Amino acid sequence: EKTQIDYDRYKRLYENDKAITKNVMEVQESRLKQVQASVAEIIASIDLAKSQLKQARSSLAIANKDWSDSLVVSPISGKVSRRMLEPGEMAGAGTPVLHVDDLSVLEISVYLPGEYYRRIDPGKTNMHIQVGDIDLGQHPVSYKSPTVAPVLRTFEIKCLLSKPAAGVAPGLLAGVTIVLDRREGLGVPSESIQKRAGENVIFIIENDVASMVTVQVGLQMDGMTEIHNAEIPAGASVVSLGQYYLNDGTAVSIVKEVR
Repeated sequence: EKTQIDYDRYKRLYENDKAITKNVMEVQESRLKQVQASVAEIIASIDLAKSQLKQARSSLAIANKDWSDSLVVSPISGKVSRRMLEPGEMAGAGTPVLHVDDLSVLEISVYLPGEYYRRIDPGKTNMHIQVGDIDLGQHPVSYKSPTVAPVLRTFEIKCLLSKPAAGVAPGLLAGVTIVLDRREGLGVPSESIQKRAGENVIFIIENDVASMVTVQVGLQMDGMTEIHNAEIPAGASVVSLGQYYLNDGTAVSIVKEVR
């Protein structure tokens, strides 16, 4: 700016008053052009620096993206059950490295014959689960397959098991009993029931005498059978061993009673 002011002043002195020589004027004009060239160079350098800064920021963003993509975080909490690659090995995009299992929730999967399809109601139907000698109790069915497999005529049901007991882990076989119906009633050991003249009968002991009682059987589970239409006194002893040698009215002597 000062150079421009000086040039304008010298120009007035030369053109109006002829107070300076042409040579002095040309020197001043040359100095102005040098300063203008220097300013233009500085502006160009600033524009170049801005462009380089923009490019550097773009490179930094790409580097940060590559860094974040290189950090793989497990989508679930759990434990590593399998490692497919060792530290230091190279892996391409999409290559599995670790298998993580969430042990806080396990899923029990069971396949049932198609004839039971309409009787399974997710959220209402229960399954009793046992893994080895660990009884996990009853849990509601959480899923029922929308279709029945056309070849095997079976369908899948599932149950979610939250906070499983110690000793229960993914991959173990589970014994599952589907509870399709529940009611309370009179039951006797299944082996105590026998056929006599085409009817189901049991023998009870009253006053050391065997009495034959005709029964109608119902549900069977865990070695017990539900019976209907039988008048059995409360606390009566039911014969479950040697009953095939008895007849109605046979005198007996109880050697051992099992409760």
